[in-house]
Amino acid sequence: MQILWLPIVTYCYDNILTGIDKVNEEKPEVKVFPNPNNGIFNLEFKTQNSKFGTVEIYNMLGEKIYSNTLNIEHSTFNIDISNHSAGIYLYRVLSENGNVIATGKIAMQ
Repeated sequence: MQILWLPIVTYCYDNILTGIDKVNEEKPEVKVFPNPNNGIFNLEFKTQNSKFGTVEIYNMLGEKIYSNTLNIEHSTFNIDISNHSAGIYLYRVLSENGNVIATGKIAMQ
């Protein structure tokens, strides 16, 4: 009887590209209220590493319906997208250098 030994090879990939923006490590706290809403809502930030940021809101087709650069040192902003239809919208907050620092969903009734 002959025993055949086969080597086991394990591969580990550290830098896999997925095409999805990585959320920045600064972990800012972003609150949306009220949620659900009627298209008028507040966005509240708690971050220390950025002074300015851009808020972008997308519909479920991926179309950008709102974009505004904000001084996020002021922490709370009123946003009005009530001219759009009811549904689920996605938001993301970008730092001043373009990194995604927060993402989430908004429900408009």
